[in-house]
Amino acid sequence: RKLLADGCLIWEGWHVAKDGRRIPVEVNTHLVDLDGLPTIISSVRDISDRREAERRYRDIFDGALEGIYQTSVEGKAITANPAHAKMLGYDSVREYLSEMTDSAHQLWVTPAARAEFLKLLEQQESVRGYECQLKRKDGSAIWVSFSGRKVCGSDGRILCNEGFIEDITARKKAEQELQASEARFRALTEGAPVAISMSRNGRIVYANPAYIQMFGFQKAEELSGVSTIDLFAPRSREEFQERAQRREQGLPVSQDFEAVGRRADGSEFPMRLAVRAMQFVEGPDRKSTRLNSSHLGI
Repeated sequence: RKLLADGCLIWEGWHVAKDGRRIPVEVNTHLVDLDGLPTIISSVRDISDRREAERRYRDIFDGALEGIYQTSVEGKAITANPAHAKMLGYDSVREYLSEMTDSAHQLWVTPAARAEFLKLLEQQESVRGYECQLKRKDGSAIWVSFSGRKVCGSDGRILCNEGFIEDITARKKAEQELQASEARFRALTEGAPVAISMSRNGRIVYANPAYIQMFGFQKAEELSGVSTIDLFAPRSREEFQERAQRREQGLPVSQDFEAVGRRADGSEFPMRLAVRAMQFVEGPDRKSTRLNSSHLGI
């Protein structure tokens, strides 16, 4: 029930229709003086559509896979959906709301990250994809992506902050493992005495220092986009192309063979190659990319 300043009492309840159906209603009740007698005047409004809209909203709110939150400017939790509470290690929304009274210290691993997020909200009104670490109830940390906005009153004062959070811990772990793998790869190839390169669609995409030196280049940038066929002497190009075509078609072809290479200055030299076709998974869509890896030796 809600009592307004003018004495109007607003409350919600149920009426029963002639056919027995229960109808949710909103009743506005006024106490007025009518011919010197106190009289109650009520108006009734069917709120079935509003109740249905609220039900649909609640179904979406409670069933969302992303965490949905609303916090006060001071950092106290106002509302949250089940996914949000579960993500942060709480058994229920009720438990989360009762315990989360100071998110600056209870929730954020780095208070400075919260300060930066709030600063961005103040400057931009809304923020998308802000990545940081949060503390779960048991103290463990997870990586999340924040999308939030500030909610202001008619006077411009900030009432609360609200938005969504997504657990990206698995993605962050995969990125860290990929970075570690790339570091190990470079540690192995950069110092290798044998020339190593990778090509995609007939173009060099990676070459280690030994490969760059063997072909007479000064730096890796000079090889960027260079066609692999140009690094063979004219008399070896036809055989190289035939082997590449058979490899692309899935036909049997020897992986090791000898050929004549051609340096940047045009001079030629004999070389032995070991060529392997490899599938790499890269990018957010986990797209598979085919590369040819060449290991060369004179």
